[in-house]
Amino acid sequence: FGLLRTVDSVSPLAAPAVALSLIAFGIVYFLVYAAGGIYLARLMAAPPHHGEEGPRGEDGPVRAAGLTPVPAMSAPGQSS
Repeated sequence: FGLLRTVDSVSPLAAPAVALSLIAFGIVYFLVYAAGGIYLARLMAAPPHHGEEGPRGEDGPVRAAGLTPVPAMSAPGQSS
């Protein structure tokens, strides 16, 4: 009747082949992630290069740009 049967749509791959692909993908993913982590750790541990500006000498912490929290508003009919 023109319908696709399950037996006609099943992949010819065996379960061990699928498992091997998944394991290989996991190993490659882990190696790339670990290499990136090691690279970032080395960048953070290295001192600034000659002539590179260090942190600014302002008093207080360096803050990122973004929204600043404001005090909560009182409910209607209440005085603050």
